[in-house]
Amino acid sequence: MLPIIKVFDIDYSFIIKNYLDPKMWQKEWTLFEYKNFKISISLMYIFCGDEKISFKVKVVDGLNEEKYEKSGLFYANSDYTTVTYSLKVDNIETLKKSINSGAEYVMKSLEKRILRNTDEYQEILRVKEEEKEKLTQLAEDFLDSENVTNGDIREAYIDWYVDKMEKAYQYDDAYINSNEYQAFPDVWLIWAEASKNEYLKTLVIENVPNGYYKALMEEYEEFKEYIKTEEYEEEMADGLEDL
Repeated sequence: MLPIIKVFDIDYSFIIKNYLDPKMWQKEWTLFEYKNFKISISLMYIFCGDEKISFKVKVVDGLNEEKYEKSGLFYANSDYTTVTYSLKVDNIETLKKSINSGAEYVMKSLEKRILRNTDEYQEILRVKEEEKEKLTQLAEDFLDSENVTNGDIREAYIDWYVDKMEKAYQYDDAYINSNEYQAFPDVWLIWAEASKNEYLKTLVIENVPNGYYKALMEEYEEFKEYIKTEEYEEEMADGLEDL
């Protein structure tokens, strides 16, 4: 079965004209869906004095749930940001671009969570802490040899020395940056294609393994043809539930 890709053409003009209707406040509109990865929007705030409204742009990554850490009721595989729209400016295209940028911002945030939960990243943090402990011990031994006993002076000197000498700090950010777009490359590529963002698509292609883009796009083109068939309609009809 081919993966289900849904891209919804949201009527932003209707939302903006009816944002004061309480029925709109609890609604959520799906913007993009690929397998179990979903991007949606909803109304967030109304700023009367500034004549602005804000949208909540939410991303849920149901494809990689096992790759996130879960703590209590906080599920790390979802997050959101807010996008503000001025009612004084009648420019729906600008709003669309802002919402798309917001979605990509959240996607990057989720991607970083996955990467920070990898064994490689945790090893970098372990080495970073090990270096800090060694530098601290060196500074303490030096202060002991100089008979420095004042606690405030010792603490300030150790902090200064560790901050000046440590090297491992550079590797955690480097690891994240070098793996950009690789935590869920299929989602990035499908989203770039669906949102017609050629610049983003170029960035993703440059970062994903060779051959990955071609294989995925072949699958995507096949799916675009598949949704035109009766087989697709029959398959989707199976998901309908009786009222």
